[in-house]
Amino acid sequence: MTPRGVSERAPHLAFSADDQLRLTYVNAALRAVLGYEPGQVLGTRVIDYVHPDDVARAESLWQELAGGQEAAGAELRVRHAQGHYIHMVLDALPRLAPGGQFAGVDGIGAEAQAPDQRALETVLAEAEHYLPAVR
Repeated sequence: MTPRGVSERAPHLAFSADDQLRLTYVNAALRAVLGYEPGQVLGTRVIDYVHPDDVARAESLWQELAGGQEAAGAELRVRHAQGHYIHMVLDALPRLAPGGQFAGVDGIGAEAQAPDQRALETVLAEAEHYLPAVR
């Protein structure tokens, strides 16, 4: 099975975005987690799905990623296809072009419904296994 095939079978959201925040890849878990078909969101901006009260936080995270920092355990509310918001915990890594300039991000996300921090960390650790498959 290819790394992309593994990602497609993952129960957690996996995504990639370019340097303009446009989604270039989402796995099939998008349907179950946020109710969208993957083809509906490709080419749209990540920020368009973030709750208005979380946009400043999301933009700050994006700047950190563009500066080469990882975003681990970032919590944002993300709009479901039905209009309500889902609390998500996201991990993302910057992706660099061959010349070293920022080219976008690869990330994973899980719904933040774990009853305690330890359970949430377990979910993210499991999801972290799938992150290399997105690359």
